[in-house]
Amino acid sequence: MSWSIQVFGMTPFAWRLPGTLFGIAMIPLIYAFARLLLKSNNYALFAAAIFTFDFMLFSHTRLATIDTFVTFFVIAMYFCMYAYTRKPLAKSSIWWLALCGAAMGLAIASKWQGVYAALGLPILFFPTLWKIYLRDKKQAIITFASCFGFFIAIPVAIYVVSYIPFVNAQGGGGLQTIWDNQVLMFRYHSYYVLDAEHPFASPWWSWPIIEVPLWQYRTIISDGVRQGMSSMGNPAVWWFGIFATGFAIFSLAKKRRHESDTIFLLVAYAANFLPWVFVTRLTFIYHYFPSVPFIVLLIALFFRHHIRRDWACFVYAGVVVALFVLFFPVISGMEVSVDYVENLRWFSRWIFV
Repeated sequence: MSWSIQVFGMTPFAWRLPGTLFGIAMIPLIYAFARLLLKSNNYALFAAAIFTFDFMLFSHTRLATIDTFVTFFVIAMYFCMYAYTRKPLAKSSIWWLALCGAAMGLAIASKWQGVYAALGLPILFFPTLWKIYLRDKKQAIITFASCFGFFIAIPVAIYVVSYIPFVNAQGGGGLQTIWDNQVLMFRYHSYYVLDAEHPFASPWWSWPIIEVPLWQYRTIISDGVRQGMSSMGNPAVWWFGIFATGFAIFSLAKKRRHESDTIFLLVAYAANFLPWVFVTRLTFIYHYFPSVPFIVLLIALFFRHHIRRDWACFVYAGVVVALFVLFFPVISGMEVSVDYVENLRWFSRWIFV
């Protein structure tokens, strides 16, 4: 964002451009992930399409916030880990771990929320390492030793380097300045905001059901015309995602096929979502953003292995796109009549303009 400001000046366009570009980049990244996971170009396009028309991807990546960046790097770290687990004995597989560690470091450097996502990586890595150990003990030891560099040294280095502009702005101080800021941030999240209130705050359990969208902007044009922008999920994606997640858990209980892929996605989703259960500070629906890509992949996995009908994919994707068009005025900030918006208020806490 600072580079963009240097090029285009201190303007809203400069603030928002990097987040928008990263939001666009998430789409081919999801496609690549789904293509590797589902082994189908058509279902990869299906996953990319429903992710493209999720409301939060559109509305939140247009803002000058850091949630876009952490979400991008979370997708990248799990994509790299999945690529590694597919062929862990290949000579080139070690580079996937290195890229995974770099993406993890970039996610954490973007926002501490990246730490939550990182919790799922060892859960997925160590079973794979054990399989390697049973076949090639030497390679397993080399891989394990390399991980100290990939998942400790590289992320720490990235995190420290990311603080160079901050340290310079503070007049120096080096590592002490960085450490003092960690303490300050921890105290802020642990103590200072515990009693804070916000009309559009929402607890973790309410995010998948979209109980409280985050109302971000409003302008009154006239008595009957307004502009507004809210951050929320596409109901067709988030609500069906609840079913897809439940079905994935049920499938594991029944020991159906594709267990490894299902476990991978459930671990990735849980790592991004469940830590919020223990967070007592004020939270908002956008904290669910890094979990959404894995909801999309779970939906695509469900259609790929359990529906297996092209027409069903088209119908579902059509519903996703139709809802995007229907809600576009209230997630984009365009001028819209109040009467039109009132018909979109499916629940009392859905406030848009």
